[in-house]
Amino acid sequence: MVLLEVHDIVSGYGEVQILWGVSLRLEQGKLTTLVGSNGVGKTTLLRTVMGLLRPWRGAISFRGQDITRLAPHDRASAGLVLVPEGRQLFTEMSVYENLEMGAISRRARQH
Repeated sequence: MVLLEVHDIVSGYGEVQILWGVSLRLEQGKLTTLVGSNGVGKTTLLRTVMGLLRPWRGAISFRGQDITRLAPHDRASAGLVLVPEGRQLFTEMSVYENLEMGAISRRARQH
């Protein structure tokens, strides 16, 4: 089952195009990684998938539903979240406590 599908995404900042037709599929039960040098668009892709950047072209679907134009909070409510690393915001908390902090939606609290 395909959980997340990104099809032909074009995106960027202002007038600067960073992504040029990116496509990928994340399937349930399979490990998928996004690898690349600094500055090649990994963060831009994740921000676009999360709705923090609006794609200029292309489509994004999550669990079979088109989320291309959905607001970031609606994507999070649907179960799609981004956990940025390296910020060390809650270093005194355990992994479990950090996960609890992210369980703010009704759906997340149930799990």
